[in-house]
Amino acid sequence: GVGPRDLAVLSSYSGNTEETLKFARGLGRRTSAVAVTSGGALERLARSRRWPVVALPPGWPPRAALGFALGVLGAILERCGSVPGATAGLRSGALKLRRLHLMGGKKGLGSRALALAGRLQGRVPVAVGVSGETAGTARRFACQLNENTKIPAFWAEVPEFGHNLISGFPRGVKTAVAPVFFLKRASGETRRLLAFVEQ
Repeated sequence: GVGPRDLAVLSSYSGNTEETLKFARGLGRRTSAVAVTSGGALERLARSRRWPVVALPPGWPPRAALGFALGVLGAILERCGSVPGATAGLRSGALKLRRLHLMGGKKGLGSRALALAGRLQGRVPVAVGVSGETAGTARRFACQLNENTKIPAFWAEVPEFGHNLISGFPRGVKTAVAPVFFLKRASGETRRLLAFVEQ
């Protein structure tokens, strides 16, 4: 639960996210909270409870406004002393992403993304990340495919993928499932899984 020394950060771009509103309504009147939203029921509730409201720019699809919400969250955590240097870290990450986006040529990020999209066409993607490292990235990738392309996509993580889901890839049999691996570094076990899936 949220105690008297805690700060609840209530984040919903539209201001109408059911889970956020349910949590917010369950908070005590003396709870310290801040709402991060572009409006909706969350803004109205926050103002009625006299919680601070950080207004996000309206008119974006919620998934396209993630950067705004992350920036605000970083600033809040930094000002509370919980994550020193959070805003500098976000700025640095944004600059790196911008440089990646601007990479051109045959080996550029855009070309690689188009090539991957071509390989996934007509198949069901399963994003696979490594537990504790890239599993969150894999999950986000699958969710983005669900939201933006309206196709079924799923996610899994190593080592569970290697114990269970790998059984659905019988050797030498083509399947409608297309695994997409997100790896920082490939262990021996992960390399064997890749070799098995790609053979």
